[in-house]
Amino acid sequence: AFHGSWNRAPEPQKGFFVVFQPFKDGKPFGDWEVFADGFAGSPEKAAFGRAERKPCGLAQGSDGSLYITDDVKGAIFKVTYDAKTAETNVATSIKTQPTDKVAVGSSTPAMAKTPTVKPATGLVKKPASTVKPAAVSKSIAAGKAVYMQTCVACHQVDGGGVQNLNPSLIKTSYVLGSPQRLINVILKGLAQQPVDGEMYSNAMPPHNYLSNKQIADVLTYVRSNFGNKASGITAEQVKLVRGKK
Repeated sequence: AFHGSWNRAPEPQKGFFVVFQPFKDGKPFGDWEVFADGFAGSPEKAAFGRAERKPCGLAQGSDGSLYITDDVKGAIFKVTYDAKTAETNVATSIKTQPTDKVAVGSSTPAMAKTPTVKPATGLVKKPASTVKPAAVSKSIAAGKAVYMQTCVACHQVDGGGVQNLNPSLIKTSYVLGSPQRLINVILKGLAQQPVDGEMYSNAMPPHNYLSNKQIADVLTYVRSNFGNKASGITAEQVKLVRGKK
């Protein structure tokens, strides 16, 4: 079971399928081939690592049936072989929401809608950026370059992060809230601290090797992308925070 990647960015993520691997003398022999696909929901969702379902484990029943577990929505797919029709039948045992549906009689499951990301609540409205629009546009362009070089592997091209590993940058209080706190995250890193009530196992190391301008640019890019609408951050703001002990 190829559960699917999260750390290939900026290249497309891969996996999210089950393969057949031939064996010979108890060892893998020859190339594998895809046996069951479609778990991601679409090629686009697979490429961004936003698969609606991810195959996790395999087990074989006494009658030869193959069971495939999904650790996104808690489904178990049962695959059986019908010698008369030579078609794969898929049945499911869903342990999530009653709205989740899987098509029976198809080798690829019909995927439920991906949960929407809810914006953080209770945020104080920030004043408009004091940076001139032309300067902001230039800063955003420069910030994107920094993001694609430094941040994308963990936070992904769409800013959605990785479940349980790296926090999302989409409308979180860390991104939309205090510029000083956000700057300190870049300068000092972040570990074992909840982000909007969620804990993430990967620690973010300090990125204080970045210049004041690079930090300002990348944070301006993040605060104005991924559905975020917050004021830009200047190199002078970063300089002031960096200078505080």
